[in-house]
Amino acid sequence: DTDSGYSLGLELMFEVPIIKLGVGYEYGFPRDTNGALSDIEYHLLYAIGRVNFFGPIYAVGRIGYANLGAKIPDNKGKDSGTSWSAGVGIDLPKVKIEILYNDFDVEINEFGQTVDYTNAMARLIYSF
Repeated sequence: DTDSGYSLGLELMFEVPIIKLGVGYEYGFPRDTNGALSDIEYHLLYAIGRVNFFGPIYAVGRIGYANLGAKIPDNKGKDSGTSWSAGVGIDLPKVKIEILYNDFDVEINEFGQTVDYTNAMARLIYSF
């Protein structure tokens, strides 16, 4: 369980027939986990696709590589792994609003176990 947090990112999109494809970077500012881990943060590099299916409403999917950092008691964990996201959005003039479900699969090497960090997010995207 984590507290609510904020992320900041940048995407570069290309329009091809039927779909928009691109790449992006997102930084998840530190947030408390209310448990064994604290101050969890992440850096995410990803590929993204958006497909319009009903007027300005579209489906969005991301797949990427995440570097997840968390303070573990008596240790500093910072490990990398895969990430995926899926959701829907609406394309308004100069602004997009998206709702995404995110899944980060990261193995903490010191303990030999995988941390499955998931979250839901609302994104406000300014296009220029």
